[in-house]
Amino acid sequence: MAYEWKNNIACKATYAILEGPLDQIDEILVPQDKAGDYKIAYFSNYPDDASSKIKEKWARKISAKFVQYVLKFYDVRKEKPTDTISKWHNDTWPVFKDGDKTLTDLAAVLDKHCKFSDE
Repeated sequence: MAYEWKNNIACKATYAILEGPLDQIDEILVPQDKAGDYKIAYFSNYPDDASSKIKEKWARKISAKFVQYVLKFYDVRKEKPTDTISKWHNDTWPVFKDGDKTLTDLAAVLDKHCKFSDE
């Protein structure tokens, strides 16, 4: 079953970090309850016309910041104790690289790696 955008901490955290410290979306244009289908390519700094190598570099950088902010602002435990932050980052950056991916895809990766208090 595909992951769904919903009113849980994983989706709220994804939105809050992208709207807040990473400044990639505007809450006036993209309300949280409708943000699940919002594509990565619509982010304010997404390198649309760049080469694959440039997109990967951007994706790795923003993914690292995203993971850092999740750890800074949310009380999370690892879903699988054997997973590392590096594994989480390696699962996250390809989502940022692919402009056709959505906030729902990003929240799904976050939810896969983190156990939040609402679970």
